Amino acid sequence: MSDVRDEIDWEWPGDAVTEGQTNYFWQGYVPEGTSNGHVETGLADTYANFHDYTIDWQPNKLTWSIDGKIVRTLNEADTVDTQGVSHFPSTPSRVELSIWPAGIDSNALGTIQWGGGMIDWNDPDFKAAGHFYAIVRSVTIECSDSAERKVGVTAYTYGSNASFLTPEIKVVNASTLLMAVGNGADAILRDNYLVCTLIAIVVGSILIGLIP
Repeated sequence: MSDVRDEIDWEWPGDAVTEGQTNYFWQGYVPEGTSNGHVETGLADTYANFHDYTIDWQPNKLTWSIDGKIVRTLNEADTVDTQGVSHFPSTPSRVELSIWPAGIDSNALGTIQWGGGMIDWNDPDFKAAGHFYAIVRSVTIECSDSAERKVGVTAYTYGSNASFLTPEIKVVNASTLLMAVGNGADAILRDNYLVCTLIAIVVGSILIGLIP
């Protein structure tokens, strides 16, 4: 997630344990047509088994992989609209890992249906642990900057628009304060439900290996 709401996702609805879902957003807008979310099926039970989920984000191409196998590719050239504006995520972003309750009354019907219906608070897994949870074995992040980074460059800032709707990014030698300094985790209270989010700030394009 970036400050201008570019977003690249792996998502796992709690009741669909043999699939993973990929999606992306450009400045908060949901892409239309065939560029919208994809569902990858046939996974070994994601509740009982670990898998490697990878997002390889390059300046002109984005790929999603499961256990080392590419399952989806998005080319930047395929996101350009009729006005010549690219709808491809391109701004420095933070990595967030979280679980959140889709099946609650305050959410839209479509969101509740996507999550598998209303939450069953009598679910035996919930009652045994006292909460719902996801286990992440490890996270690996590798920066693949489009240009060689100079010594001392530690942060980025947004400049004036380089072109219509595309913010200019400058890498600078400045201090950057991460959210939740100390333990890397931020707890957010939403509608009386606790959502735990792991946050890291990254400069440049990234390769993320997730094992939930």
